[in-house]
Amino acid sequence: QRAASASALDACADKDWATRKGGVHAGHQQSVYGTPSARACYLLSVLRVPAALLLLLLLAALAASCSRAQRPYLGAQVDVLLATYARDDALRRSAPHYAGCECVGAVHVQWGDPQRAPPGGTQGLQDMLNAQAERRLIEANAAARVRKAATRGLPRRAAGSAGVVQAEAARGAELPAGAAAHGEEYGGVDGEMREQTVAGGGGGGSGGGGGTAAELQRAAAPIRVALARTDSLNERFRPPPGAALREVVLSVDDDVVVSCADVCSGAEAAQSFSSAMVGFYPRLITRAPTGGVEGQPTPQTQRRRQQQGSRRPADAIAPAYRGWLRGVWLSGEYNVVLTKAAFLRRAWLETYVGEPMAVARAVVDAHSNCEDLAMAYMVANMTRAPPLWVRTRSTPVELARPGAGISTAAPWKHRLTRDKCAEELERAVGLRALPTSNLKLVSTTA
Repeated sequence: QRAASASALDACADKDWATRKGGVHAGHQQSVYGTPSARACYLLSVLRVPAALLLLLLLAALAASCSRAQRPYLGAQVDVLLATYARDDALRRSAPHYAGCECVGAVHVQWGDPQRAPPGGTQGLQDMLNAQAERRLIEANAAARVRKAATRGLPRRAAGSAGVVQAEAARGAELPAGAAAHGEEYGGVDGEMREQTVAGGGGGGSGGGGGTAAELQRAAAPIRVALARTDSLNERFRPPPGAALREVVLSVDDDVVVSCADVCSGAEAAQSFSSAMVGFYPRLITRAPTGGVEGQPTPQTQRRRQQQGSRRPADAIAPAYRGWLRGVWLSGEYNVVLTKAAFLRRAWLETYVGEPMAVARAVVDAHSNCEDLAMAYMVANMTRAPPLWVRTRSTPVELARPGAGISTAAPWKHRLTRDKCAEELERAVGLRALPTSNLKLVSTTA
């Protein structure tokens, strides 16, 4: 006799066995699962495994959602050093974007064209950028409240509209002075950039839509503008005068917009790996022959060397700069992260502009290129550690027109120039080869 706590499946199995046994004794030729109750029991026994798997997936998704919603706000962790040159449209979109990221403490704009004054002057440009950053954050906060109300089943009001934005401004979020003077030129908020700020996830300006009241009322980080001494590319690494930079600094170009979630993930990685340059754009400097992988010449090169009797050692081959496809993707290795979006230490910036790097800075000025390679060689010589590549969850937005940058205007000439830079920087810094890595850091938060 089966115990009273037997499961429904066991009861179905007993009933099915009794039906089968009775049918055999009665001489019936009916199917074992001919009765409706037997078919239901069979279907339940078949579906119990998929149902259990589905339940586990739902529980895992719920746990991940709860962990993201309860992720603590860590406060400002990084300052942004934004280099700009003759790209005012890109500047007015990228600087307010980074000011809205919750892990950013301040945005320092390095105006790299001393021959041309900023629009409205240095103070006017600074006020205008701060006004736009506040306006973007107000709209992001309004949109976050709309999503939060929708999840609670409350009626959706006209939040996110112009009326709500004006109401928010009237409740204390006043725009900085000087915004009205440039309102027509810089007043619009770009829809694409605004959507990225709102949807920035746990590191976004709006806190991902489910933040606390303190997160929703958070102010944008201040934006400060400093004029570079010269138009040298080395000036992008000079600490702004009178600015107390945080320990970790994000060096970024004015035409590159990385999502707030990726910025904050990279900032955490930079704080954890204090001896490594952390960035989003890996590259490779190799001594492999053209078309080959590090230490693996192509078959054509091998045959040519056998015919010519060449036994040239690897150290005698000049270093060659390889991009993403021919370098990182082909070999699976990298030893450079571009400073168009990379995290640096404050001490590295001070060392770069000091006397020990004078020869390396002269190489950069001679070629009007390769400041990122100079920084890579300097850091590797100081720490002996390879860089760290952080894989972004969303593709960074490139604001520059195709062919407008140094690397895209003449790609072949750009690669040859960087080949020469790598060879000269090895002698200037005193480092024979950069340490190589094959690690990739991927955030587990969605």
